[in-house]
Amino acid sequence: MRASPKSATARATLWRHRDFRRYLTGQTASVAGSSITSMALPVLAVLELGATTGQVAWLAFLGQLPPALLALHAGALADRHSKRRQMITGDLVSAAALATVPLAAALGVLTLTQLMVVAAVQGAAGVLHDAAAISLLPKLVEKSLIQRSNSRIGSLFAIAATGGSNAGAALTALLGPARALLGDVASYLLSAWCTARIQTDETSPTRAEKRRLRTEIAEGLRYVHADRRLSVLTWVNATTSLALAVLNTLWALYLLRVLQLSATVFGLVLGIGALGAAAGAFAAPALTRQRGPGPMMLGALALTPLTQLPLLLASPGIGWEITIGASLFLQLTCAAAAGTTQRSIRQIITEYRMQARMQAVSTCLTSGARPLGALMAGGLGTWAGVRPALAVGACLLVVPLVILALSPLRALRHMPIPPPEPDDPKDSTAVAVPEPRTATQSAGSVLPAAAAPRTAMGNHSQECGDPDAGPQPGAGAGSSPRPRPVTARSDIPYSSASPNCEVTLPPTRAHIQDVVTAYLERHPAEAPLLATLLRLLDQDAEPTSRSTMPGHITCSAVVVDHDRRVLLVHHNVFGLMLAPGGHVEAGDRSLLETALREVHEEAGIPPGALCATAAYGPLPIDIDVFDIDANPVKGESAHQHWDFRFVFQLVDRDIEVTVQTEEVSAAEWRAFDEVTAPQLRAKLCASGLDGHIEPVNASALIHDGHGRYLLHLRDDLPGIWEPGAWALLGGGREPGDTSLEDTVRRELREEAGLEPGVMEPFAVELATGTDGLTVPVQVFTTRWNGDPAGLPLTEGVMLAWFHPDTMPRLRLNPSTLDLVRRHAEHSGRTKAAAQREALGPDRPKAGSTSVPHIVGVHLYLERGGRVLLGLRHPDSAYAGGTHHFLAGHCEQESAVACLVREAKEEAGLLIDPQDVELAHVVHMVDEPGAQPRIGFVFRAQHWTGTPEVLEPDRCVSWGWWPADALPEPIVAYTWAAIEGIRAGRPYTELGWT
Repeated sequence: MRASPKSATARATLWRHRDFRRYLTGQTASVAGSSITSMALPVLAVLELGATTGQVAWLAFLGQLPPALLALHAGALADRHSKRRQMITGDLVSAAALATVPLAAALGVLTLTQLMVVAAVQGAAGVLHDAAAISLLPKLVEKSLIQRSNSRIGSLFAIAATGGSNAGAALTALLGPARALLGDVASYLLSAWCTARIQTDETSPTRAEKRRLRTEIAEGLRYVHADRRLSVLTWVNATTSLALAVLNTLWALYLLRVLQLSATVFGLVLGIGALGAAAGAFAAPALTRQRGPGPMMLGALALTPLTQLPLLLASPGIGWEITIGASLFLQLTCAAAAGTTQRSIRQIITEYRMQARMQAVSTCLTSGARPLGALMAGGLGTWAGVRPALAVGACLLVVPLVILALSPLRALRHMPIPPPEPDDPKDSTAVAVPEPRTATQSAGSVLPAAAAPRTAMGNHSQECGDPDAGPQPGAGAGSSPRPRPVTARSDIPYSSASPNCEVTLPPTRAHIQDVVTAYLERHPAEAPLLATLLRLLDQDAEPTSRSTMPGHITCSAVVVDHDRRVLLVHHNVFGLMLAPGGHVEAGDRSLLETALREVHEEAGIPPGALCATAAYGPLPIDIDVFDIDANPVKGESAHQHWDFRFVFQLVDRDIEVTVQTEEVSAAEWRAFDEVTAPQLRAKLCASGLDGHIEPVNASALIHDGHGRYLLHLRDDLPGIWEPGAWALLGGGREPGDTSLEDTVRRELREEAGLEPGVMEPFAVELATGTDGLTVPVQVFTTRWNGDPAGLPLTEGVMLAWFHPDTMPRLRLNPSTLDLVRRHAEHSGRTKAAAQREALGPDRPKAGSTSVPHIVGVHLYLERGGRVLLGLRHPDSAYAGGTHHFLAGHCEQESAVACLVREAKEEAGLLIDPQDVELAHVVHMVDEPGAQPRIGFVFRAQHWTGTPEVLEPDRCVSWGWWPADALPEPIVAYTWAAIEGIRAGRPYTELGWT
């Protein structure tokens, strides 16, 4: 089937998209004109009208105030009315207001008051225009092209800004700053004309669907607040805007008056900075693929404060002028790379109906921060001087870095999948693709670790309408693994697309580029061999099409059995023994799925009989360049095949190979050193593959120690493995993970903000990925007893506790339930055995009412009327987030020996047993029927050392607290024991009735 013309055209190239060209031309002209004004207006105010520091600040304040006041309204209007009409209105109003400045200057009546009025009017018209323009872009192009579109827009905007700055400097020098503003007037008129020629259909809501503007504004606010990704990025933008407003308000005054730059040099400095913005925007997609959007944005924000140092240290002179220009270049490179990426993320994850309001919330906060920053700059500059005010602005640039660093977005390794738009007709024929994962996500590679569904995470959908999303050829760890038989199954339905989507396109160019980039990071010496392929990927030709010349991509499956042998089949066309493989077809979502389909067709081995390797995951083990002779019969000239060879391992030892006689005539298993292809043979022999499967993903079986288990409800969205089901938390291994335990800890931290204590391997389960591959998942157990409602869940719907008895009523994979029951049974046996061992040889006889007690020891240290207490870790298995004694449970040791050991292990304190005396005893029971406990509280008269946090998973801090003013919250029996010691009582009972 063919894709819609619009979708196909958009995918082929943005430059052939007529409406996108018109949009880009108009917006670029507007940016160029705004750069003229940005240069000319401060010169006009400072040099010709003699504006003071405070007046410059007020001019900036009034120009930036309207967006803060009107952004929410403008966004709501843009979502309900014609965006093009709103853009045109904003352009014409801005042009009319700005044209009054050169007119008044020519008449000799121009004042600072008029400049301030014009700035306010222009700001109000600008927010109406921008709210519509930003939300119109996702209507012009597919969401999968958003990042590419923003990259091109950002690059051209920066170039336009450079040209505008230079033009502004030239016009100011030739005509004066007032008449130079006519260039911006012309740009507004050109923008309005281009916008009027855009022909994209805009369907406004029907009268019945329209609601009060206030209601729609509130909906936008709730929408942003509910999505933590949107809220974090919005606050990063707002705090960045505050800091930059302080800097930018005084930028012109500082350079022109303090450093004595001429108007021409000032314009050139701004132009150099704009070139940095072009470089950053252009490089953003590549940096995102290589580093991941989270680390890339984090690095950019970390560099930005450092770029302000030359500005603070500068003095008049050409050397400092060059240094400031270079610093501004780096600053805007970082800003453009991070800005392009964060805007793309926000546009991608937002439904189209909410685009304008989502952007309006960000605009409101960022624009609200700008006038505040301008007033701060004016006040600080007047009171302390311009240079100290700039130092404050540089320090404020650290705030957005901290916000991003403390959020899960800091580790975001891939661009997100857009939400489904079932009512958007332009998406109805697009391709179903898996979740995009960029080049940092496999075990030892830069893509997802294995073909594993993001089953535990459940937030990333594989939906229709995303032809440029990258691959997720497999399953996310942390799934609730499906039980699998020990023999290969041929009844597993193999489909490379979601059943709800219409597959029309082959693997996307972005996916192929990610795979090639990741492969060359492992094999950089092979780049010259793939030079032709790399050039092809930068062009518009479809790299997987058989008609593409001078070559195209094919895929092969290198299947390894348990005896370290490789499956080869005799290809009738070539007359050679080769790995099963062939051309890419339209239904293949990824290159790996092409290899899976070919081995299924040619050798009869279904995907479920195979699993990806931990060493290679979805990356090819080899890319071979295969020369193909001309075939006059088919009208084919001589060309090349770039064969992507993916390695898989057999799940079971015995597998039946059934060759497809149309293309292949025989099959045999050969040892690694007998493989005919020399490059593949060398890589296999050096691979270390031993034919045995090993876990590639990890999940966490979290329990509270009282029979409850933590489950994660996945989103009910198309393309998610078992959507709307309950599962375990977890995910796939990434390059920074030193072990699978590191993997699951990172996933818990990123998905739910969980920092578990001790984790123990429990079982290896075999899950089934969305592409049909078997995925070995290492399941770890850990104990945590907190409130899941308080966790910052970033993916999926919710977390909740469940007893195994209630789980059969849930939508839950049977193997997950089996896993929980096995653990519950195992835990029950372990507890019973521990209780029997605790009773020892003197255990009560049958019929006795005696019960074992848990014995705990507690350290009471007093210094100057203050008592030593520790704050338990919020995720601690007992009393999380409360204050407690240094304490522990007795092992095979005396109570005093236990106390001495715990003091050293937990806090680094050395205590002589001779200095210990019993201070209090607490006999307690938590609830009727629960196992009773005895707590011995010992006082140490002397000790050596200062309390240190040596077990941060249990205690986060130590503190000395007044005995008569104990902190809250505090463990109940800790408070009771301290009160008893102060009153001279040796014994306390709690919980007994």
